[in-house]
Amino acid sequence: MVLSMLQRFLHILQMRI
Repeated sequence: MVLSMLQRFLHILQMRI
């Protein structure tokens, strides 16, 4: 699902920050 991809992207962004 698209939501899953978005959540994964957000998680990666938060980890990078």
